[in-house]
Amino acid sequence: MNLSTLAVIAVAHRRLDALKRLLASIESSNVPASLDVRLVISVDGDPSEEVRAFVRNYRSQKFSTENIIRTQNLGLREHILVCGDMSENYDGVIVLEDDIVVADSFLYFAAAAIEYSLGQEKIAGISLYSYEWNELAALPFQALRDGSDAYLMQVVSSWGQAWTRSQWRAFRSWYSVNSVLSSLQTLRLPQVIMGWPDSSWKKYFSAYMIEKDLYFLYPYDSYSTNFSDPGGVHVSETDSLQVAMKAPNDKKLNFNFVQDF
Repeated sequence: MNLSTLAVIAVAHRRLDALKRLLASIESSNVPASLDVRLVISVDGDPSEEVRAFVRNYRSQKFSTENIIRTQNLGLREHILVCGDMSENYDGVIVLEDDIVVADSFLYFAAAAIEYSLGQEKIAGISLYSYEWNELAALPFQALRDGSDAYLMQVVSSWGQAWTRSQWRAFRSWYSVNSVLSSLQTLRLPQVIMGWPDSSWKKYFSAYMIEKDLYFLYPYDSYSTNFSDPGGVHVSETDSLQVAMKAPNDKKLNFNFVQDF
């Protein structure tokens, strides 16, 4: 199966300046000629009036656009879940919270990674972000390069992530019977993750990956970065999650992905 349709979903609530910055980076991106991309702006219920007015009138200069302002406040976990559910209408979705910025070549990497992962049952999702900080051990992190463009890690990405329809369906099937974690599942989770609030969808996806022995595909060179703007649900004033991104105009078509699991 060749990837042809892709939704880029900008997740917003009350941070207008952050949302504008994210959208500007998406609008500046390079688009593979074979890819039909739709930009979706999904605003959780009870947004700021500034966000509501801006999104209501926003039209992309590059992509077909769908603007959704939800009538009910879902909270972050449920909002990400319903955004992931949009994968039913596309070959893949990229989900970007409003404090994220993407590199101009992010669609090239995402498209190639999604297409590669279609035949890999061990891959549960794709990251645009490349970690430089181990959030579980609170230590610097650098992946050892092996000559490929990406590597596998049993860590969920939430700072620019993508899923295929089949990847998201598999997680949703598991979640339908595991929306409340069992005592066995919590024992398997690292203590740091167990301390995350229930509003964290990432906590549940982590449990899913551990139980099913699955992995996220990560780039060595980051295609997104996180500004950690104040006002987010899980943002601390001391968070520093910015990383260097891929150099501009690197429109690479052939990526060397990992082959062994």
